[in-house]
Amino acid sequence: MKIKDMFRAALKSLLTGTLTQTRLSNELGIATPLMSAYLSGTKFPSDDRQEMIAAHLGKTHFEMLEIGKKILEGEESELIAMDPAIKILLEAEKRAGAKLSGKKRDKAIEILRTGLQKLEETEIENITNMIKVINE
Repeated sequence: MKIKDMFRAALKSLLTGTLTQTRLSNELGIATPLMSAYLSGTKFPSDDRQEMIAAHLGKTHFEMLEIGKKILEGEESELIAMDPAIKILLEAEKRAGAKLSGKKRDKAIEILRTGLQKLEETEIENITNMIKVINE
């Protein structure tokens, strides 16, 4: 298994929800087409740039490689296991006996995350109102 493939797999898995490749590119000062090339595998970041990307994502280079290795081996990484939207999608795919891939999977995860965020906001509002009533 090649380091570049492991790093790319981890990077792709971490670019979800509001953290898009454009946003990451802008935050790191990397041209968006270059970041796209990193993600597609046509170019590979230098060691220094890998370290910079990993640190920005709150990971070490080693952690990025471990995440990527698990993804490429078909295992759930700790990151995936912690994401409720992905957990829901994995269970739904299991029950349906079919898997989404590529852009369809990304879109489903985005929709799930949006729904979960709205649900959480509603629940926080409900609990806030309940606390106010109890404190009266």
